[in-house]
Amino acid sequence: PWAMAAARAGKHVLCEKPLALGLAQAQAMFATARAHGVMLLEGYPWWFQPQTGRLVQLLAEGAIGQVRSVQASFGFTLAGANNIRLSPELGGGALLDAGSYPVSLVRLVMGLAPLRVQAHASWAHDGADRGVDISLSGTLFYADGRRAQISCAMDTATHRHATITGSDGVITTEYLNHTSPGPGLDAQGVLPGQMRLRRGRANTVPFEDVAAPTGPGFRFAAEAFARVVRQGDHAAVARAAEASLDIAATLQALAESARLQGQPVGLPARSAPQPPPRAAQHHQGNHGSARTNQFVHLRDTVSGDMVSKLINGSFRLVEVLLVAALALMVAMVFGNVVLRYAFNSGITVSEELSRWLFVWLTFLGAIVGLKEHKHLGTDMLVSRLGPMGKRLCLGLGQALMLAVTLVFAKGSWAQLRINLEVEAPVTGLSMAWVYGAGLVFAVAASALLAAQLWRTLTGRLTEADLLMVQDSEDTAHAPAKEQAP
Repeated sequence: PWAMAAARAGKHVLCEKPLALGLAQAQAMFATARAHGVMLLEGYPWWFQPQTGRLVQLLAEGAIGQVRSVQASFGFTLAGANNIRLSPELGGGALLDAGSYPVSLVRLVMGLAPLRVQAHASWAHDGADRGVDISLSGTLFYADGRRAQISCAMDTATHRHATITGSDGVITTEYLNHTSPGPGLDAQGVLPGQMRLRRGRANTVPFEDVAAPTGPGFRFAAEAFARVVRQGDHAAVARAAEASLDIAATLQALAESARLQGQPVGLPARSAPQPPPRAAQHHQGNHGSARTNQFVHLRDTVSGDMVSKLINGSFRLVEVLLVAALALMVAMVFGNVVLRYAFNSGITVSEELSRWLFVWLTFLGAIVGLKEHKHLGTDMLVSRLGPMGKRLCLGLGQALMLAVTLVFAKGSWAQLRINLEVEAPVTGLSMAWVYGAGLVFAVAASALLAAQLWRTLTGRLTEADLLMVQDSEDTAHAPAKEQAP
């Protein structure tokens, strides 16, 4: 194949999906790339969409609890009897052309290959022996008892949707290659993508729209690949290779099961791919052992998950404190009203403590808002700049915010020390508790801003990530329809 010829010539390769016609061919491609010290990456454009990064983030945060099952589908109407997708010799058929997309989504969500699969297909032309599958549906069985279902077709209306069901919530999402800010079609005929999240088990819990930056998936993929090549991040490419081999093995097993009229087919055991030897990495720079995950669709199982879990766990604690503070404040205020008018009594400390809790609510909420990029802004100017201009504006804004926050931290610390021995008139507690809220905010916000500024300056953000705000809520949450593949 051309990909192997390019690797032998010392070229890094970003290869169109599906990577190969079977597992053995995919393994040979990665072996050739390793032998010649180059990087090979399978190019599912939707993998690199910011929306996919948001999906991975929600799953890592435990927004829906433990993932129990996944249903993913992709289909469209194939026009013309002579279409290349109907050629068995060229890897035609719904499974390889369309089914590779839902299989890649299931691999992203589940994080590993299934134990066995079952599939049934409808066949075009000469049947299962010589023809290609015009549609296929399959079930993937995992060693821990979980299941996933995929479907693909070339004789349906265009659709590309997935439902991810967890122990404590649900995510419904499209996974489009290319997305637009909307509303409606853009000049290239691209629509915005949709993702919705239900944080809860009951059907009375409303779904919330999840917004993300938009743009062409081909560009996002090229940017991500260029970044890992430039940084020599072979660890990230090795994780991507593991996912690609799992996908190839799953597709092969599904095809075999369909030709066997639905008989279960197990996936072969295999060893994980190894990065190139050090001698073959010298021309790529000195970052071959970097653990930073460069691809939004893959989780860094070494350090990325640990840091992410620590940060997300800390912010879940902050959110719990917010709810507790609000509940206590409401209870004291309304409890005091009831006692005053019904029993001519009251809670002496309620007004003072309620004011203190309101201060803490304000500053803790500001921390969460900063992490989630909920601050106000406008993209009227920045959206018209090139990547370098956007990066400069974002870096400048983050630097200014960090400087102001450090000044605020200095002032809060000074006020805390001054008021340490000052007692509140009703409760007798130290007034340092009031000024402590500002100090907690300043420390947390400084850490967040410093981390964000570092990511901006070191080129770890895509161009879409450089645009942190949007002018219109309608734009961010515009409804979407699927476009043709």
